[in-house]
Parts: sequence; C-alpha cells; structure tokens
Amino acid sequence: MGTTIGTEPEAVLDAVLALAILAVEDDHVGEPADSEEFSQYLQYLSLISSNSPSPSIRYHAFYLASTILRSNPSDAERLAFIKDTLEHCPFDNLKVAAISWVKGETIEANPPTPIHSHKPEQHGSVQDGKDNDSVFATPVALDSLAPYLFPDLTHDLTSTSITESWLTFQQSLHFYLASLNFYYLLLSAQHLHEPLAIGDLHSNNDVAGSFLQPLRVASARFKEGKANGELASVWEDTGKNDTHMAELDLLDVTLERVTAGVTRLNQVQA
Repeated sequence: MGTTIGTEPEAVLDAVLALAILAVEDDHVGEPADSEEFSQYLQYLSLISSNSPSPSIRYHAFYLASTILRSNPSDAERLAFIKDTLEHCPFDNLKVAAISWVKGETIEANPPTPIHSHKPEQHGSVQDGKDNDSVFATPVALDSLAPYLFPDLTHDLTSTSITESWLTFQQSLHFYLASLNFYYLLLSAQHLHEPLAIGDLHSNNDVAGSFLQPLRVASARFKEGKANGELASVWEDTGKNDTHMAELDLLDVTLERVTAGVTRLNQVQA
C-alpha cells in the first residue's frame, strides 16, 4: 500500500489536499481517536509528499504533515512519530523531513534566552510540548533518535564494493548532509550543550567513529575511484561528473565544519 499512496490522479490529490488545507486554516482539523490513527494519518500525508510526481502536491502534503504533527500537544507522540519515520521509512527524503522536524522541535524547546511565562505553573502537565518540560528540552529525545540520525555507516560505505558503496551514497546523500548540518547546529549552539548533554551524545553513540569517519573514508575512496577509473563508467552513465565532484566537495566541507565543532566541544569539556 505504501508504494501506491501518492500515485493517485493528480486532480484527486489536489482536491483532497485543498480541503485539508482549508480545514487547517479554519482550525477544523479534528482529533484522532488515538495515537495510532494520528500516526497513520501523518504517514499517508508523508507518503504523498514522497511519491507524488507533482512538486506542488509534494510540497503541500509536506506542509500539511508538518503542520498537523506540530498541532499534537503531546511531545511524546511527536517524538514517537519522528523516531518511527527515521527508523522505518524507506524514503530518504522523508528522513530528511524528519530531521527538519526534530531540528524545529529542538530549537523551539531550547531558546537561547529562556522565556518565562507569567501564567501560573501547571504541575504534571505539558503545555503543548513547548516549555521546559518538553522531552525535546532534555537529552532523552536526541538519545532515542541518535542511532537513526547518525547511523553506523561502516558497512554500507566502506565494506562493500566501490560501486555498491557509491550507489548507497548517492541514494542517501541528502540524508547524510541533513544529519551533518543538524549535528553542526548542536555543536555550535553552546546553550544546547548542557541541557541536551551534547558531549555524551557524541561519545556514547560513537558519532565520530561510526558516522563521521566512514563518510570521510568514502569521500576519499570515491575521488580516488574516479581518478583511477574504478568509478569512471558509473559516473559517465549519469553524465554528471562535475555534479558528483561538487557533491563530494560539499560533503568534505561540511565534515570539516562538524569536525571543527567537535574539537571546540572537546576543548570546552576538557
């Protein structure tokens, strides 16, 4: 079923999404019966945003999925959906979307200057998941997502043949870059280091050894493969030699920025 959702006639999808947008703008979204129904609804929208051949349909489906996800007052349910997407979704573009969701949640739950509310405290409740009680304001969220945000790439990128590794790399490049950019944000925003335990996140999940290093090794391996001819035929088939080199250069620059951020983090914690 997941492979067919989003491939319906464009006119049908356009009409359905238009009605959904009107409902959202008029605050008439309604409430799901349970968290399973909520997740299923978001999964359908996410699949449309991934599978539809129409850029407009994909954009509006993504907008709806993001808006409705944020409308759920339960930060635990929002985290669960993000984790499920990162862990099980076969589409890398949806994993990139999930990274944007957790990035937004993290930024909103951890403002550089804490916002003090004048309203009386509501003990034992989460106020829309947007205050300091939010799971995204604690290390719990990133700890639970780390294996999927920064997966072990050793086998996929360095243990298989260079052609297989290249095809895997090409398929997941946008995910790698999105993860690296999010990690750079976590490393650079010093006000996040203590409340989110970024130092522990880095060391406990071996981000350097299992995620960053395989990307470095793979980039060097692919450039060498282009130079010695191992990847020449694969690149020539796509007709995008310059594009592929630019992608590797972009990866290298991003890795350098992240590595510098890790160095600064280690110096602060030393």
